[in-house]
Amino acid sequence: MVLTIRPSRLDEVADLNALIERSARSLSRGFYTTTQTEALIHHVFGVDTQLVLDGSYFRSEEHTSELQSH
Repeated sequence: MVLTIRPSRLDEVADLNALIERSARSLSRGFYTTTQTEALIHHVFGVDTQLVLDGSYFRSEEHTSELQSH
């Protein structure tokens, strides 16, 4: 497995926001109530599209190597 890092694109914002929501729900469990977590997701968490537009919001991608050791 190889990870690469690259700038995000505007067409990926919905998928990135979905990932942030899943992460927030999972990581907040035991620290915040469900109501608090949902309020954070709605008002605080999410992709800053200005950072996407200026090229400073990055993401990683996983690639499977075509070369395999035997």
